[in-house]
Amino acid sequence: VGCGMDVSWDVGMAEKYGAQVFLFDPTPRSVRYVRGVVVGFSGDGRMKSGGQLSFTAEGLADKPAEMTFAMPADSGHVSMRNIELADEAMRAKGQTVIAKVDTLGNWMAARGHDYLDVLKIDIEGAEYGVLESLLADDFLPFTQLLVEFHGRFLGEGGEGKRRHEGVLKGLREKGFETIWQQNAGQEVAFLKVEDLGYCEDGGERRVPRKAAGG
Repeated sequence: VGCGMDVSWDVGMAEKYGAQVFLFDPTPRSVRYVRGVVVGFSGDGRMKSGGQLSFTAEGLADKPAEMTFAMPADSGHVSMRNIELADEAMRAKGQTVIAKVDTLGNWMAARGHDYLDVLKIDIEGAEYGVLESLLADDFLPFTQLLVEFHGRFLGEGGEGKRRHEGVLKGLREKGFETIWQQNAGQEVAFLKVEDLGYCEDGGERRVPRKAAGG
């Protein structure tokens, strides 16, 4: 979730491992780019059997909505942000886009998914609201979680630090361990320890604590 202008990791998962990869991003430039990639890989025979790439031009949030996003102040940049997280330069430029956002549960239910192997999110500060909601609902239906954190977008003072530490604490309490990180903890990979049996042989069933949907 949050493709930007680089889906090489996602394409690699489908191409090398035959993964079913579902891409989401409402950013106008990303929509054009990702749709082109998906079309280009749909019939060229490079994917391992079973591999799939699909794309939906929506953003991830803690509830379904039509959300206003601020476009980057620098036209050379791609990533937009929820207007509530926009900086002064973005607000001064005044260019906005309204896009549909939805919840992880709704996306999964619409596709008949009960559990995910990997949830990968890079959503420009909105990750805190999403993860706080998933933790509060005890709905964490994924074995690995890959996140790029943007606590710096949450404003001055201790708000960003407080929410960041709260999310990390919540994930630990739900059984996730950090298995990789870089850039001073801005990019982090988490593994749900109770899913290790499934990771070893694929035979142990994984059950989300809450049904998908909503």
